[in-house]
Amino acid sequence: MRCHCSDFCILKGNGYNLNILFFWCFTLRRELEDINSAITRFLSRREHSEYELVNKLAHKGYESNDIRPALDKFKQANILSDVRFAESRIRDRAYKGYGEYWIRQELKQHQLSEDVIEQAFIEEPQDWFEIAKSWMSKKYARQAELLQDDWKKLQKAKGTARNRGFSQEQINYALECLFNDAEEDNLTGFN
Repeated sequence: MRCHCSDFCILKGNGYNLNILFFWCFTLRRELEDINSAITRFLSRREHSEYELVNKLAHKGYESNDIRPALDKFKQANILSDVRFAESRIRDRAYKGYGEYWIRQELKQHQLSEDVIEQAFIEEPQDWFEIAKSWMSKKYARQAELLQDDWKKLQKAKGTARNRGFSQEQINYALECLFNDAEEDNLTGFN
């Protein structure tokens, strides 16, 4: 029996049993194919950061010295991209009503560099004032008059918006629009 695995047969001809050597090479090749398949499966569902993939693959039991070379191949082929992941995450979180600061913190938790985060925010521009306004109107549309009259509830609403990553200017703009819409509804008779 002869092993045809030229990549991993550095031990061939050094007195090792060819059956054991063939099994070792076959197993190693299968593991590398499995790690590539696992990476492909993860990336086929959604974009992932490199950090996220390293953690998922390590959790599946792959060795870290096998993970890095496989991920490097995917990065060189531009299949794995931290910038694309960041852009995707910005779009998704903005759609769900999160502000820029919250999204930046989440991207930092994925261990993305500041350069990658900045590049993603430049390539994926959002109108944070309109996002804050939209989120505020969904969350507090029926409570607009109550917020105007109750200082504690207003402060709680502002705190909630800050926790979602909006700046004070964005929160003030969103509240102003919310209160104006509530006034217009009262004038036209809609409640």
